[in-house]
Amino acid sequence: MTDNEISSGGKPATGVPDVSRKNTLDEEEFERLSKHATVYDGLLQVVRSAYFGQIRFQYWWGNGGAMFYCYTKQYKINDPDEQGRHKANIHFSFDSIQWWGVDSPDSMRQDDQWNSWAVGGYIEANKRARVYVRFRFDLPFDDEEESNSRYFNYPG
Repeated sequence: MTDNEISSGGKPATGVPDVSRKNTLDEEEFERLSKHATVYDGLLQVVRSAYFGQIRFQYWWGNGGAMFYCYTKQYKINDPDEQGRHKANIHFSFDSIQWWGVDSPDSMRQDDQWNSWAVGGYIEANKRARVYVRFRFDLPFDDEEESNSRYFNYPG
């Protein structure tokens, strides 16, 4: 798998199965499955003009790198004009052999605080996976968006 074979723009690449509906974890499953795993912390940030967004996530590998689990619990979007907007959007996904992704409701807060958003799942992987985030900032005029991604390799 090369980097250009992995999805772009928060959608599965051609031929990459979307397992978002069936491979979803709730918080209880996340805690149970990750209990005996080596869990890594991740952070993705985006910047667009005066706005920035961050998402914290945790991930771990299973079956010798053949499975990739990823879960986010918190996000933060700054509030440079101190208007306390609450209509931002976040897309969070990860991919390798399979793709998993979710879009937030149109109600994400821009208050410069860490806010809860607990979502995640798992995919088949080939010892390499990418985590992707896209923020759409709620602005008084046309909304703006920015994305970022990071690749992770199985450490074994």
